[in-house]
Amino acid sequence: TANAKVAMNNALRNVILAKQYLLYQIGADTSGGGNLQLSNSLAEMGQSTQSKQLASGSNERPEVTEQALNEELAIATAKVESKRKGATLSMVGYLGAQGFDDNWGKSLDLTNNWYGNSYIGLQAAMPLFNGFDSDTKIKKQLLKQQQSSNTRKELTQSYAYEAALAQSAMAQTLENWQVKKSNA
Repeated sequence: TANAKVAMNNALRNVILAKQYLLYQIGADTSGGGNLQLSNSLAEMGQSTQSKQLASGSNERPEVTEQALNEELAIATAKVESKRKGATLSMVGYLGAQGFDDNWGKSLDLTNNWYGNSYIGLQAAMPLFNGFDSDTKIKKQLLKQQQSSNTRKELTQSYAYEAALAQSAMAQTLENWQVKKSNA
């Protein structure tokens, strides 16, 4: 009966892992695989699972953090590009001095014949047409943001599934060891 009990527990763990793998393949959160009913439709499976972080700490892995930072960078770059589309007003200025003399050698003498000049002004710029360059750059950054988001979600789900698979293998090994120990 001990071997039958081990086989039954192993089969139950395999069913839970199969459900988690199904959730992983459809892009849903894999942490609710044990609660998934086989009679649910695929749409219900994706909506009914709650976001739960497994003990694997998958959100703290460097690859996931990298994708989250890439996502933030793409959003910030898109904001900068959208601000470049508008009119700009900037202050410009110059401060300098020039030396003048009939003789070239005397113009280098810093005590005579040097005249200072400077100016301050406002510069307004209004882009009329840039060949849709700004729009293209904004769309590109938004696509990068979406791609990073999708990659981050995929990595998180993959790590959660790997953790569940490892936990199941560990439980099976422990149970096999206990049965062998009791049979010995």
